[in-house]
Amino acid sequence: MPRTKKATENKSSEEAKTKSRRSKKADNPKTAVEPVVAADLPDEKEPKGSEKENGEPSKYKNIGSFSASIENEFAYTNLSEAEEESRTYRYLKKCQKNGEILVGSMYGVVDDPKEMRVGAAISFEPESSKTHYGMVEVAIPDNLFFEPAMKFTKDYEIRSEEERYRIRKYIMLQYMGAKIHFCLNSIKREKEIDPNNPNRPVTVVTGDRVQAMEKLRDKYFYHRNRKRGDLAPITIKPGDLVEAFVVAVNDQFVTVVALGVETRIYLHDLTKENITSCAQYTYAGDVLPECRVLSVEVKDDRVRLRLTNNKLEAPKMILFMKRGNYYRGRVTWFNPEKNLYTVYLDNGVTAFVYKSNVQGYRELSINDIVSVCVTSIFEETVGGNAIKL
Repeated sequence: MPRTKKATENKSSEEAKTKSRRSKKADNPKTAVEPVVAADLPDEKEPKGSEKENGEPSKYKNIGSFSASIENEFAYTNLSEAEEESRTYRYLKKCQKNGEILVGSMYGVVDDPKEMRVGAAISFEPESSKTHYGMVEVAIPDNLFFEPAMKFTKDYEIRSEEERYRIRKYIMLQYMGAKIHFCLNSIKREKEIDPNNPNRPVTVVTGDRVQAMEKLRDKYFYHRNRKRGDLAPITIKPGDLVEAFVVAVNDQFVTVVALGVETRIYLHDLTKENITSCAQYTYAGDVLPECRVLSVEVKDDRVRLRLTNNKLEAPKMILFMKRGNYYRGRVTWFNPEKNLYTVYLDNGVTAFVYKSNVQGYRELSINDIVSVCVTSIFEETVGGNAIKL
């Protein structure tokens, strides 16, 4: 946001400076704020995602104290490197004491082939920091990065230790660039790390992503550690809008994190654009600001969350559609369990076509162009027969 100073000639220079400082603070939405502590999370105040009286869907954003590299544009201060590092150390100790959830960017993978261990390197800079002096590396070992319910491969448990290590390393590399939630395990000041300046201590930090994800799920789904009982707990329901962090991208699906749940969004739910790979649309580190919740399943050991990045509201063009009319569209998905094709028509309406209703019983492929003869019209979608063009 551009910053402006307003001063009149008949005011003293001191008054002008005071007014300028106040104006900058008020106009700059990225002004540093106090870190969010566990007691101040939204479920202890008016829930941000409380159900609206007018029937509108609730909206939820990822919470946490964000790294300055994510939250702010950098601006330089007069603090020395030693002062900046010292302030960062105190800030992190405060976050650790308060049990805060932090968010940093994954920029590296730490590999130890001899010990067959792998870990994530997360860059984090306090929001109040204005230079790279305050940035620290947060090391998260794989056992504190991947959650216990993580399924690496179907035969992962019967593979050799070396094979399991290589699988974990391969999957962790996919998270490069992603925004990662974590809590702080340990914060130390080591003097032996910098050989050029042994008298200057360096901050060494380890983190725990598993703990942060558990806290987020408890806040939104389990409500076991609520501090106050006078406010109704947040209830996530189908139709709500949530912010999702893209953490890994494959051809046919992306892995995202929303509300402490790691889930997949498949190609047909990611975009209606004519693409053959999710990598053509998004990347690790990207943010999908308004994903709609399709379904929620809460169990004692796991939360299942289905999301779509496509708007589900029926376009007004469905009002003009009639049974027996033909409409051009593109195949975007095939459900092998139901033998059902999803087709996005050129007028913006979604059509569903059973495999048995494809003329000539021909198999269709993703991105095939078809003509759909509408046989049924529902509130938001249509069904019909298809022929490949």
